[in-house]
Amino acid sequence: MGGQSTAFPLHGSVDTGLLRHIRRFSWIYAPSLADLGFAVRTSCAAILSLLIAMWMELDSPQWAPLTVWVVAQSSRGESLSKARWRIVGTLAGGVAAITLMAAFPQAPVMFFTCLALWIGLCCALATLLDQYRAYGLVLTGFTSAIIATGAILQPDDVFAVSVARSSYIILGVLCEAVLAVLFMPNMVERTRAQLQARLDDTFQATCAAIPQLLGMTAPVARQAATGRLLDRIMAFSGQIEFAALELGPRNRVGDHARRALAGMLVMLAHARALQILSPGPMPAPCPRMKRPSARWPHGCAIMRPRPTRTTWPRGPGSRLPWR
Repeated sequence: MGGQSTAFPLHGSVDTGLLRHIRRFSWIYAPSLADLGFAVRTSCAAILSLLIAMWMELDSPQWAPLTVWVVAQSSRGESLSKARWRIVGTLAGGVAAITLMAAFPQAPVMFFTCLALWIGLCCALATLLDQYRAYGLVLTGFTSAIIATGAILQPDDVFAVSVARSSYIILGVLCEAVLAVLFMPNMVERTRAQLQARLDDTFQATCAAIPQLLGMTAPVARQAATGRLLDRIMAFSGQIEFAALELGPRNRVGDHARRALAGMLVMLAHARALQILSPGPMPAPCPRMKRPSARWPHGCAIMRPRPTRTTWPRGPGSRLPWR
């Protein structure tokens, strides 16, 4: 057995690497229940949108199921946000294409110049936004190009092309939204529980990371740890928008979650201020404090009640300390 292990020292590592690569494709041969439900829901929505588009005798019915596959996301909030900004971008792009075609009907040089400037402006403004707002601006630019170039041979039909393009997008979005509501019951309660659990995890991570930051002396390690914590908080802040869409317009849970994240950022800012005021390492936290918020260095001294006034002993033979 010893000779066999010496002759083939890489046998076990090769098997481990092969299994690791096979597990990467587990979503194909062993999909989870959530992935399977998402695939079935999106397929049904795409087929339904294609049948409705063919029943309406639209010119290019394939755009409706394509919109379903583009808009569909694993999170319902992400789907709603992407669908909303896709509709806004499509309508704005259609209006821009009609305006350009009406402004330069017999001037192709000016038409293509203004179209290129418009697309560049949309892409430039998209870099200033985040989430699917940037996606909506980029979509506005290339939707204008699709509609405007599609009506070059027949400029009088630009309005019909714009309406048809908008119809495909809105039909696909509505089909995906209806099937998502049917396949995802109790969405509000589940979203509220997930938001609360992730908020608790982020708060625990913040409370655990601040004492470590205060105990670090190397500037590079301190900046790296601070950056990781900030990335985690900001990533969660971006996901709150999607959770708020799932909870509904009248629910204020998202606002309270953002306020809680702002409090965590204030804690991190105070820790940074302590680092600046005390360049050396802080003492170890007090072991008697059990709560996460009391794991900070000097927590015992901060939490210990202090006297509000000083009383000196008085009596016939008492003297004040400065006398």
